Amino acid sequence: MMKLKSLLPVSLLALCAVQSCHTSGQNEPSLDRHVDDAMLTNVPDSARSDVADARESASVARDAYAAAQVETTRAVDRRKLADRDMEIAEAQVKRAQEAVKIAESGTQADLDKARQDLAEAQTVVTAAHSRITLRDRQVDHARAMENLKERNNELAQAKVEAVKAHAVAKLDRPDAAKVDVNAFERQVRDAQENVNLAQVRLDAARKEVDAARKSFDTDTKAVPAAYRRDWPKEEEMPKG
Repeated sequence: MMKLKSLLPVSLLALCAVQSCHTSGQNEPSLDRHVDDAMLTNVPDSARSDVADARESASVARDAYAAAQVETTRAVDRRKLADRDMEIAEAQVKRAQEAVKIAESGTQADLDKARQDLAEAQTVVTAAHSRITLRDRQVDHARAMENLKERNNELAQAKVEAVKAHAVAKLDRPDAAKVDVNAFERQVRDAQENVNLAQVRLDAARKEVDAARKSFDTDTKAVPAAYRRDWPKEEEMPKG
């Protein structure tokens, strides 16, 4: 009786994307309004501290976005491996069907055994179908998580610009008077609305994964233990 091979480990090379994205500025959000850093030269130390705190939060958000991009890549890779497992399962069923034909010319015991092997192989195909559906939903979830982290990244940077706007607006200089603090606050509110929408989409994606996982678990229970021994352990989804 052939066993399904376990999933191959997903390459960890993509993890370098976290550092490279962070250092290259690839994940810098595109905002409509910015405050020129040169205008911060004469702001008081307390305002500088506020800006530094906001930038630190933005750096954390940027790194979280980069990490989510890596998770999406891993989810897509796992989906591709599910196709490979399906091919293995279907080939196993084909061999079992051929064995049944051969056994039909043998003893009844041989035929019963061949039919039993075929039935077991078919449970693996059913489970493989469910795994593909689960992987599809996990990819959707990973992309929804990435979208949320991207929106959080934009929100964090919008907050940086708003803090800078508040700092320079208090300066006694002509260019500071042109800084529309209300516009920067609107930019933050708009970014927060985008975060809220992304969270709703992520919650919906999580429910889809939960439903697919239940179906997969049900189909897996019908697969003989000998087939499941080398199957990979299902990973928990990252929280968002």
